[in-house]
Amino acid sequence: MGFIAEQLDLPATAARMWQLVRDFQHPERLAPGFVETSSGSDDIRRVRIVGDTQLVERLISCDDRAMRLAYTATSGQSEYHHAAMQILHTGPGSCRLVWTTDVLPGELDGHVRANMRRGLRAIAGTLAAQAP
Repeated sequence: MGFIAEQLDLPATAARMWQLVRDFQHPERLAPGFVETSSGSDDIRRVRIVGDTQLVERLISCDDRAMRLAYTATSGQSEYHHAAMQILHTGPGSCRLVWTTDVLPGELDGHVRANMRRGLRAIAGTLAAQAP
């Protein structure tokens, strides 16, 4: 199994970032340009990301106190795919997004890591566009 961990320091409050991350049904608000479309209801979402990758994802947990959201991909190339995003307060007006993924088969590590990095760049761009 492959384990991937990426993180990004952001010029936003942890509360603001958590609002974006916890909105499971609208990931295009968090990472526009990376997430092209999304739809769904309750704990299931259908997401199309750049490069025409389409996934069905299921919400596993959303913990407001820990600012952590976990989900699994129930479609796609992987046999197993579990991911979590967590927001950590790092100082006044700043936070860190930690995104981890477990994936099988391990040969998908490179592909998944590249997508995660593209997603993080889109998230950083979202915040830059919203800056005063």
